[in-house]
Amino acid sequence: NACKVAPFSNTGVRVVAPGVRILSALPGNRFGKMSGTSTAVPHVCGVAALWQELLQQQSRTVSGQLLQDRLLGSCSYQTIEEAHEADVGAGLVQAPP
Repeated sequence: NACKVAPFSNTGVRVVAPGVRILSALPGNRFGKMSGTSTAVPHVCGVAALWQELLQQQSRTVSGQLLQDRLLGSCSYQTIEEAHEADVGAGLVQAPP
């Protein structure tokens, strides 16, 4: 499934993640679908945490630079329609295999 850059997206980003109609927690112990850059941030954080975990299993010392390199290096343009670097940076974040 191809995805498109949302009209509310920022330019000049380093990476992208899903941010349209994302199931989110709402007040009152409810859930609903929300859109925005704030719904994409948890995806990037979660993928970064998975990379951190994998790197820690491989080596006790994980620098911020190594984590950043793995996160950026894993990104993909494959599922993004009409991807322009200014809009998607290195591409869609990918969890480790």
